[in-house]
Amino acid sequence: MSEKSSPQAAATHLIRPMRTRTTVFLAAWLFTNAWVAAEAIYPEAGQAGTHRDYTSGGTKAGVGSASYDYWISDGPWKVPPRSGFGDQSADNEGAVLLAFNPYTGEVFTEIEGADQYFNPRSSYSGGGHSSLNSAAEFASNGGIYPTASTNPMPAGAIFEDTIAFTTELRPNGAGAWVVGMYAQASADGAILGSVDPGHAGITTYNPHFLKTGETVGSEGSFDGADIRVYCGYIGWGGAAWMGQFGGAGERGIGFEIDGHRGWARIAVSGDRAGLILREYYFEGVDFQRPAEDYQFAVSSDDGGKTLAFSWRSFPGESYSVVHTTDPGANPDPASWPVVASLQGLPAESPRNQHVLARPSGPRTFYALVAGPAPPLFFDDFESGSGEWVSVINDPGGATSWELGRPRGSTGPLTGAEESTSAWSTNLGDYGPDSDISLRSPLIDLREVQAAKLVFAAYRDADGIGDRAQIRFLKASDLVQLGPVIGLEMDIFDDRYVRQSVDVNKEAMGQQMIIEFRFISDSGADMYSGLTIDNVLVEAQGQN
Repeated sequence: MSEKSSPQAAATHLIRPMRTRTTVFLAAWLFTNAWVAAEAIYPEAGQAGTHRDYTSGGTKAGVGSASYDYWISDGPWKVPPRSGFGDQSADNEGAVLLAFNPYTGEVFTEIEGADQYFNPRSSYSGGGHSSLNSAAEFASNGGIYPTASTNPMPAGAIFEDTIAFTTELRPNGAGAWVVGMYAQASADGAILGSVDPGHAGITTYNPHFLKTGETVGSEGSFDGADIRVYCGYIGWGGAAWMGQFGGAGERGIGFEIDGHRGWARIAVSGDRAGLILREYYFEGVDFQRPAEDYQFAVSSDDGGKTLAFSWRSFPGESYSVVHTTDPGANPDPASWPVVASLQGLPAESPRNQHVLARPSGPRTFYALVAGPAPPLFFDDFESGSGEWVSVINDPGGATSWELGRPRGSTGPLTGAEESTSAWSTNLGDYGPDSDISLRSPLIDLREVQAAKLVFAAYRDADGIGDRAQIRFLKASDLVQLGPVIGLEMDIFDDRYVRQSVDVNKEAMGQQMIIEFRFISDSGADMYSGLTIDNVLVEAQGQN
């Protein structure tokens, strides 16, 4: 097993030496901080983790692969996939269509260049692939065509760090063959699916296609060895494709490697075995950009009186510059002190630029520390109420926001993730004719251009007349900033559900507080009402 990177194991990269009146050694040290626990939620990319967006305008050009031969029995694959993925029986034919390493983003295949539909210079002459757009369109967007020669499957991929999609011809036990695409993981991972005891004569697992806002693993199972991503099948002894029977088009696929979860957004062909990897997110390792992407530079335009620090910046990141005068005695930048005025700096797209007086001494070594920006606010309520304020707006006072372990007739019995505390509309059942507010501590958005509110909610009300709202208020006078945002209360949750709300633009540049408001009707219902936990406010990057 190869050693994985971790937030504690930072790498140091030499960018380039530079000479002014003093010798300045330039390095970039990239590390990440787990400010809040990462969570794989489709199709969101968390602050921590590895994210690759191959769509137009994304972080990389597209990656696509497709088989050449829809007469698969006469095609190039006379043996099971060479990598070890897939059915290893002697009568299987197939190959790895596309595979990737979620830690590094590397993409591999067992399909030769001449058999690549998405290679405009190939000999492919088949039609179809309407779900995948044309080869010319793909090429014009900078698409990448991995081939068996240029991007071969690495040795040992079957054992670790690989998500693979195979195209295979498998016997169905009844004298015919079934061709399909299969999503599979290396031995240290799994694909999210649901059991299918006999589709087309083969016992397998169907993919569990992810819904928008769904947490990977909240539904479905990781128990399947391989997951059939239906794209078509062959009948009549392998004579011809019979077309798609589900799964074509863009889909979300959940996966797991080393116990860390992620999702992949793929486009699947409905009439040939092919796909495009559009995007993926993986929570298992904090995203580390190559050092060269930052273009970190230190210079002096005034003969050494001042030093100008400059680097390329990225939305959602935070930066500090550290330094030492003796890297030989202190080789680990993790222990270098921070330059006081260059600590915890937000991204200033496209570049951060800062000028400081040159330090005394003949030589100083600098390193750039980059990582995800900390949230603007986070509270899991495990340390008490703090500066949260519960307000009763109605005359009856039958309900109030209470902090602790919920114990209503229905609804949750713990906080989110089985924690001990959450805010609930009474820790027991809520009362009638209630109007109550829960207000957060002050949250500073004076230097923020866009922000998102994220929290866990458990909704357990009558589903008819009870309401819940979110308001953003100016901290100084409680003036409402922007419109009221409704929280649907006609939903009966059976677990905590992650809620994500864009903070009103009117709150940007302000010091604000969040108000969660619950209003019940006159019915004496036996429900727990609304419970919230893990409240997070994070800045959103501006491109």
